[in-house]
Amino acid sequence: MQYKFSDLVDIQRLQKLLNSFYEATGIPHGIHDVDGNILSGAGWQDICTKFHRVCPQIEYKCKISDSYISEHLHEGPFIGYKCLNGLMDYGTPIIVEGQHLATMCLGQFLHEPPDEEFFRRQARENGFGETDYIEALRRVPIIPKERAESIMIFFSQLAQFLAMLGLEKKGQLESADRALKLFMQQKALLDSIPDIAWLKDRESRFIAVNQPYGQACGVEPDNLVGKTDLHIWPKKLAEGYMANDRQVVDSGRMKRVEELLVDRRGYQFLLETIKVPILDENWSVIGTAGISRDITERKKLEDELRRHRDHLEELVKERTKDLETANLGLQKEILNRRRAEEALEAERLRLFSLLESMPATICLIAPDYSLVFANKRIRENFGEIKGRSCYKIFNQREVPCTDCPIQIVMKTNTAKRRKCIVLGDKIYQSYYYPFYDIDGSLLVLGLGIDITEQKRLGKEIARLDRLNLVGEMAAGIGHEIRNPMTTVRGFLQMLREKDDCARYKDYFNLMIEELDRANSIISEYLSLAKNKPVELKMQSLNRIISVILPLITADALVTDKNIEIKLADIPELFLDEKEIRQLLLNLVRNGLEAMPPGGRLTIKTSADNGEVILAIQDCGKGIDSTVLEKIGTPFCTTKENGTGLGLAVCYSIASRHNATINVETSTGGTTFYVRFKVKQIEELLCKQITRQTQHR
Repeated sequence: MQYKFSDLVDIQRLQKLLNSFYEATGIPHGIHDVDGNILSGAGWQDICTKFHRVCPQIEYKCKISDSYISEHLHEGPFIGYKCLNGLMDYGTPIIVEGQHLATMCLGQFLHEPPDEEFFRRQARENGFGETDYIEALRRVPIIPKERAESIMIFFSQLAQFLAMLGLEKKGQLESADRALKLFMQQKALLDSIPDIAWLKDRESRFIAVNQPYGQACGVEPDNLVGKTDLHIWPKKLAEGYMANDRQVVDSGRMKRVEELLVDRRGYQFLLETIKVPILDENWSVIGTAGISRDITERKKLEDELRRHRDHLEELVKERTKDLETANLGLQKEILNRRRAEEALEAERLRLFSLLESMPATICLIAPDYSLVFANKRIRENFGEIKGRSCYKIFNQREVPCTDCPIQIVMKTNTAKRRKCIVLGDKIYQSYYYPFYDIDGSLLVLGLGIDITEQKRLGKEIARLDRLNLVGEMAAGIGHEIRNPMTTVRGFLQMLREKDDCARYKDYFNLMIEELDRANSIISEYLSLAKNKPVELKMQSLNRIISVILPLITADALVTDKNIEIKLADIPELFLDEKEIRQLLLNLVRNGLEAMPPGGRLTIKTSADNGEVILAIQDCGKGIDSTVLEKIGTPFCTTKENGTGLGLAVCYSIASRHNATINVETSTGGTTFYVRFKVKQIEELLCKQITRQTQHR
C-alpha cells in the first residue's frame, strides 16, 4: 500500500517542533514531498528569496543545485552541494519501508566566511543593489561542514522516526478493524457451544458471549458486550480471571486453569477453563477466547480416589519399611564408592589442568607409544595428537626408536634424561619419568623444559667474557704499545726533514701514515677498556641526535642515501655525550655502508616499559647468520678495510651505560636496538664514581 508522508506524520506538530529548533539554533530547514509540495520550512535567507530566486538569469543556477541533489540523493545518507551562486545546499531522503516519501533539506548557508568580492561581482553582473545584496549575504548563517553533516543525520533520523510511529499507529488501527470483523464472524459459533464460552479483546472487554455464560451470571449476552469481569463477578474472582487473560495475551500461548465460579443463585462451581490467544494475519495477539466446563462432580470423585490411593500408599510404606532399612546400608556403600571415584577423577582433572597450563611441553605416553595426554605447548606445535604414536609425531618414523627412553623408563621404573630437542624457535631439555594413572596403569611422563633463554644467556655471557678479556688486555697493553710507536714516529719525522734522506721522503710518509693508522686502531682498541672513565650527566638523547644530525646527513648525501628521524617524547638519561656520539656514528655509518644508493636509514627513539630505546634501521640485505653469532666480537668484520672494532666499541659503550644492544635482521634490512634502563640511575652513578677513582 502506498502512503504519503503527510498521512504518517502530524505535519503541523512537526512544523512547530522544527520552528522551535530553528529559533533555538538559527539553522534553516525545509521538507517537501516527492510531488514537490512544501510541508515545512523555516529560516530561508533573503539573499535567495529576494535576489537569486527572483532573477531569471541567475535562478537557473539554483535549479542546477536542486537537480544535482535530486539525482544523487540515494547515494548515501545525505548529499551536499555548493550551488553556483556560492551557497551550500544539503538533502537527505526520507524512506519508509523502501518507499521514498519526502526530502529533508538544509540550505542557504555557508561553511566559512564568504569571499565578498565574489558576491559583489555577482551583484554587479545581475543588476542587484550591491549594498542590500551584501547586507543580505552577511545575514547568511555560517555552519561548519562537520556540524552541517551532523544536523543532516539528526533531521533524517527524526523524520524517519516520526514516519515509523505514524505507520505503526495506522497499522494498529487497521488491525483493530480486522479483529472486530473476525470477532463478529466467530460470534455465531459461540451459541452452538453447550459450555460457557466467550471472546474478549486485549483489554479483557467482552466482545461476544454465548447463552450459557449469560445464564450463569444472570445477564443477557448482548448486555455484556464492552464490559469486563469486574462489572459482573465479585472483585477477587474478577481480578483472577483478568490476570489469566493478561498472561495469555503477553505470552501468546494457551493457558489451562481451574477457576471458581459463583452463579447468580450463590452456588459455587469449579470450572476447568481453557484460554487461547486470538491472532491476526500478522500473528499478533488481538484478544482471547475462552471455554469453561463444570468439573465439580469430577473433582469430588478425584478427591475420593485420592483418599483411597493415600491409604494404599500408607499400607505400602509399612510393608516396605524393612526393605528400606536393608537397602539403606547398600546405598551408603554405593555412595561412598561413587564419591571416591569422583574424588579420583577430580584429582586427575586437576592434575591435567596443572599440566595443561605449565610453561613446559608435557605428555603422557602409554606402553604402546600412543599419547594419552598432550598439553597446550605440544598441541601448538603438532596439532591434536592424542592417540597417535610418539615416534611418528616427534621423529617422523614408522617404527619405534632404537634407543627409545620410554621402554627404558618402564623397565627400570627410573627417570631418564635425553638430549635437547628443537620445536620451532625454542630449545627444550627433555626428561622422562614413570607415572601411574588413577587405575594403576604405568605411563611415561615426558617433560620438555624451555632452555632457549638459558642458551641465549650462555652465549651472551661468553661474548661478554671475551669482550671483558679484550678490554682488560686493552687497558693493560694499549699504552705500552703507543709509547714506542710515538718514539718511532718522531724519529721518522726528523729523518724525513734531513737533506741526505730526501730521496726516501715518500717512504717516510708511507711509514708515518701506517703508524697513524695503527695508532687509530689502538685508540679504538682502548675504547674497549672496562675501566675507561665516563662523564655521565643528565641530558636528552634526542638533543645529542639533533646535534650530530648535520654530520650524519652529510655522510648520507655523499653516498646518495637518505636519513629519516623519528624522535618520540622520552625522559632524560645519565649519558656521556662523547661516547653516545661515537656509538651513534658507528651504528649509522655501518647502516649507510650496508645500503645501496637511494636507500633510507631511520633513527628512532621511544620509551617502553621503563626503557628508553634507540633504534637504527637500514634497508640493506641483512646480516648472515654465521656473522650474527659473532657480532660485537673485536676484529670480526665483513668490510674489506674494516678493523672489526666499531661494533665492539658500541657494545662497550652500552655496557658502561648499563644498556643492552639487540639486533633484528632479515633480507629487507637490519635494526640495532640500544635499550637504556631509566630506573638504574643510582647504579650508573656508582659505576661512574668507581671508574673515576680507579682512573685517578
